[in-house]
Amino acid sequence: MNYGLQIKSKRPTDYFLGALNETEINPSGDWLSYTPIKEYQNQDGLELMNCVTMSALNCLETLHNRLYGFEMNWSDRFTSKASNTTTRGNWMTIVGDSIRHDGLVLEEDYPSDWTSWENYYQDIPQELKDKGLASLKQYKINYEWVIPTNQATLEYALKISPIQVSVHAWENPVNGIYQRTGKALNHAVTLIKAVHEEYWVIFDHYDATIKKLAWDYIINHGFKYSLEKINMKFIKEKGKSAVYLIKGDTAYPISGGVDYLNLEEDWSSVKELDNLDSYTVSTKKLFTFIR
Repeated sequence: MNYGLQIKSKRPTDYFLGALNETEINPSGDWLSYTPIKEYQNQDGLELMNCVTMSALNCLETLHNRLYGFEMNWSDRFTSKASNTTTRGNWMTIVGDSIRHDGLVLEEDYPSDWTSWENYYQDIPQELKDKGLASLKQYKINYEWVIPTNQATLEYALKISPIQVSVHAWENPVNGIYQRTGKALNHAVTLIKAVHEEYWVIFDHYDATIKKLAWDYIINHGFKYSLEKINMKFIKEKGKSAVYLIKGDTAYPISGGVDYLNLEEDWSSVKELDNLDSYTVSTKKLFTFIR
């Protein structure tokens, strides 16, 4: 059985590990404590064939939790449809390109609906497409291939990010560990931990989401995401305490300079201007904002 993995050729234009600036943000390589809420691609017999989307978003949600200290839950339904998932599934770069160009929306904005395939994959409302595009101004997301996809390279890559990988799912485990098989790759999951020369730990989207794979298990097509919040731009007028959040050509006043300093240690990230003449000052005051 295929769980939604279509295998396609890598492209000459794709990035490979090392092409982007790499920071070992998790030197232990253990992402288990940062994994997101468990979600499933099959419920009550409805198979959504969206393992590539779910494992991609699990990578990004895990990264977000580690980097910014709180969980995000992005909509699998939105990205599954935006990336044109079919009854044969999808491929990693296609989903990655959709995330980078169509953006992401929250699960609460576009929750999963399990009544039918047609309902789940219906056309996305325009207002949600607009929300997805707006998210591109909040996060910078990139991806690159982990090449070669061997034990040493995967162990190293895990210090930088959880890794989306392709595997064969699933034979019966032995003593709780899935053993090596030569059967075809048919599933995309999130690699979250290596216990050196013993086993790998993956995060799945079926029952028993945490699974152990033998150290020599065939793991292929390593795909690493990077995630970075795009800093907000703040300004203030010289000699005045009011602070404004800039979006485009509009300046939105936050609650005031005191509230800004409750979130920042100093004024170093605020650009001081002689006046606000080049901006339209909104009448909407932002009493709360999130960095």
